[in-house]
Amino acid sequence: MFERELKACVSGSFFKFKPEIDLAIEELNDLDITVLAPDKGWLNIPPQKIMSPKDYKFRRLPTEKGMPIKDIEDDFLSSVAKSDFLYVVNPNGYIGNIVAMEIGFAVALGIPVFLQQEASQFLDLDERWDGINPKLRICTIQEAIQETGDRKSK
Repeated sequence: MFERELKACVSGSFFKFKPEIDLAIEELNDLDITVLAPDKGWLNIPPQKIMSPKDYKFRRLPTEKGMPIKDIEDDFLSSVAKSDFLYVVNPNGYIGNIVAMEIGFAVALGIPVFLQQEASQFLDLDERWDGINPKLRICTIQEAIQETGDRKSK
């Protein structure tokens, strides 16, 4: 399809949308895209009585059990830096603080960011974004792949 294999990361709220994130990962894999992060699968949710308040809305994968949040996020951002694009799963337009930071990180590196749906809060996708990163836009996974592949082929 393209000259070289494309790599992607998928961002989204694990707390709210982990099944939808896993579906996006499956779709990307089915379209021969290597997903660097996150892993698919169930979340490790410890009993509430042993969770610290700061961990309440942060969901870890079983492979991340016991890891500090900073290390988990550093690993994810390292994968974003190696990606050809970031795809954001945001049903109902929801983008939380961590996802907003991941988008900003990708934008700072010039990595195209594609959103599943229009953002419903604090992330205004209008003409002001054109000068920052013209690839930050709303589209399907197939459109994100096509656009990224076309750009890489040039």
